[in-house]
Amino acid sequence: MGEHEYRLVGKGLRLVYRGEIIRIAFSLMMFLLETFYLPLLGFLGALGAAVGGLMALEGLNKAGDAHENYRAALTLLLTERVFAIVSYVAGTSPVATVLTLLNSLFYVLAIYFICQTSGMLLWEKGEEKLARRAGELWKVTLLCRTAETALFAHEGLTFVLSLVSLVVLFLRLGFYMKACRVLME
Repeated sequence: MGEHEYRLVGKGLRLVYRGEIIRIAFSLMMFLLETFYLPLLGFLGALGAAVGGLMALEGLNKAGDAHENYRAALTLLLTERVFAIVSYVAGTSPVATVLTLLNSLFYVLAIYFICQTSGMLLWEKGEEKLARRAGELWKVTLLCRTAETALFAHEGLTFVLSLVSLVVLFLRLGFYMKACRVLME
């Protein structure tokens, strides 16, 4: 892979990083505003979160121009979003349960493709420590998502696991930030 492709992946990961930060910030704003009964402002938070999510998807599309695995991750995340929406509409039916399981599977596979491909590229650039972290991050994401899905009915445990997943998300964002810097050098 040439330097142009490394930079392209770095720029794509930077867009993923920025989009995820925006998505998290607006999701938090949406939650807080709806908690305090300000639904119109909560809607703006949801709109901002959607924009951040689209930025992250565009980042994967951009990185996909340099390596096909990022495009695969993009396809998986788009499918995951569709399944999440259909699952939400399906409510508590058995179909919703199956869609939730598939949703989790697609999400973890997307993170796998992002982390493993980034790790491979970082290894090529001589960043072995950061490349190993990529392998660890997708495995921790798998564990968290599996536990969240398995313990969905236990609200207290789900809350704790959601906090753990949030920490893992921030670790992954830190990885994206470092990886984009290395790849754009």
